[in-house]
Amino acid sequence: MSHDRLFKKLISLYFYDFLELFAPTLWERIVRSRSPVFLDKESLGKIPGLRRREKDLVVRVHLLDGDQASIIVHLEHEAQNHQNMPERMFMYFRRLLELYDTNQIYPICVFSARARKPRPTEYNIRCHNLNTVTFRYHTIELAHLDWRAFLKKPNPVASALMARMAIRAEDRPRVKAECLRMLANLRVDYDKAVVIGHFVESYLKLNAEEVRTFERILELLPQEEKETVMTYTTSWHREGRKEGRKEGRREGRKEGHLEGRKEASREIALRMRASGVDLHTIADLTGLTICEIESLSDAWNGTCQG
Repeated sequence: MSHDRLFKKLISLYFYDFLELFAPTLWERIVRSRSPVFLDKESLGKIPGLRRREKDLVVRVHLLDGDQASIIVHLEHEAQNHQNMPERMFMYFRRLLELYDTNQIYPICVFSARARKPRPTEYNIRCHNLNTVTFRYHTIELAHLDWRAFLKKPNPVASALMARMAIRAEDRPRVKAECLRMLANLRVDYDKAVVIGHFVESYLKLNAEEVRTFERILELLPQEEKETVMTYTTSWHREGRKEGRKEGRREGRKEGHLEGRKEASREIALRMRASGVDLHTIADLTGLTICEIESLSDAWNGTCQG
């Protein structure tokens, strides 16, 4: 599963928990007895100047201010270090403003990629000596956060995102154990816990030595916590192996199909080469490189001479 899909699935499932952790003043104003409404991203249409069409999450939440009071939360996850992120956030905001005819829009960008310094939190447009637009958005730099600061925050999103925070190499086994320990103590529904488990397993893949350290840490946990964590990890590994076998079969079929197409291209290239067609034309028609075509020709000539 891709970085974006992992984050989107986690935050969609635990949206209010995410806001409690990273936007507490907004969380306090929300009617949490009403479910968040995930808006149709396709209705936003294509935004001129941006290749990427789909926004990560656009959510309407109801406020305590009144029955009709609501706010739209636009959340983006950025796993790369794209320089145009401020412009993208502004373009998305402008489109949401047009579409929903409300200025009650709260933009958030979660950065999971490591960077030497914090990314911009605003986008400015200037004309001559006039600053015509100043647009600000809420940023969360996971790689700049200390995972220890979240140990005493009993929140399922914290139990997952600690795996993407600033972690020293020697702390990796402990962080994984703490993530799962927190999850065990929260007593999250198993199906929801699986999402967190996949997240942690994806971002804290331990080597053999780290696994041994991780297991020693588990042995020191209280018996009930240890049993719950072991139940989770055993089930996740079993499901992971099943999913891995399915993915392997899919990839095998895909690779077989691609190899079949490439073999057909090689045969066509050989016939065209034998007919005197120039290399560039063959490359354009078959998708093979000139080096591949020349190698095929040399191999064919060697076979014929033999």
